[in-house]
Amino acid sequence: MSLVEQAIARLRNQQLGHRPVSGGAPPKSALPPMVNQPEESKVANRLVIDTNALRAGGYLPEASKDRQFADQYRRIKRPLIDKALSGDVALGEARVIIVSSAVPGDGKTFTSINLAFSMALERDISILLVDSDLAKHHITDIFGLRQRKGLLDALTDESLDPEALVVPTTSRGFSILPAGTYVEGTAELVSSNRMR
Repeated sequence: MSLVEQAIARLRNQQLGHRPVSGGAPPKSALPPMVNQPEESKVANRLVIDTNALRAGGYLPEASKDRQFADQYRRIKRPLIDKALSGDVALGEARVIIVSSAVPGDGKTFTSINLAFSMALERDISILLVDSDLAKHHITDIFGLRQRKGLLDALTDESLDPEALVVPTTSRGFSILPAGTYVEGTAELVSSNRMR
């Protein structure tokens, strides 16, 4: 089992008691925000990411395994970056990466965060992590962005500029688009022309 798989298994075990409630608006997450937002950063309008809190929450590898994880994510990201920068869009948009699974607890959030951080280390690209898990808003909650407008707001209100909803961070090349305000009919919104 790789280090990534081990970390995902650990995170799954931590969250075993957490099951989503079906129907209606999703419950507010009990997850603490994984950011440290000092007053001066609010002026600069950049989210300060607290890597210690992310690590304590199980969303980053243990400090002693950072180098090993960095190597594994480097192997994962390299072909993705090469494809995105190749200019070959014969199979669709090569610069969009979707992390998906049909089973809760498979490590989608862990993988999304770590892959995004790894890719943001590249000099010539920037990464936008989009919380498109519209039922659960894990990324939004983890980074303390529940009160911010995001993807759902941009889908329901065409007068909103989606780029204005992007939250820059103090990590170079890394920004987040929160999930936004919950509304009924998210499946229809995601399949709309506006989503494209």
